[in-house]
Amino acid sequence: MKNFTPLGLTLIFLFVMGCDTALYVGSRGMGIQSGEIISASGYTVVKYPYPMDKLWQVVNEVMTDMKASRLTQEKKIAYGRVSGIVHGEKVIIEIRYVEKDVTEVAILVGVGGNRIASIFIHEKIEGILKK
Repeated sequence: MKNFTPLGLTLIFLFVMGCDTALYVGSRGMGIQSGEIISASGYTVVKYPYPMDKLWQVVNEVMTDMKASRLTQEKKIAYGRVSGIVHGEKVIIEIRYVEKDVTEVAILVGVGGNRIASIFIHEKIEGILKK
């Protein structure tokens, strides 16, 4: 039993937890749900099998559909950010190039991150992509 370190016990605990796992270190938190949705520091992150340019268009369409006010956009080579106010809450959507035809979308709703609202926006993105 002396061979088990705290790190080893933590890893075993995480594997036993199953599909939904959360880890908190100090004020930072990270969670994984079903291997597809990752939550880190209030952002809900999903990787999509689509090119970045396609997701940039979809993200802007979603923000327009939600009637976002004070809309700001910033696009660079491998990064994009769209933010605005939706129903009184600040929404930030960041997209990052991962590899060809794989793009990561991170969504933060509110100050600390409203996970349910973020997943709702991810579902809107998926709905538009499947059209």
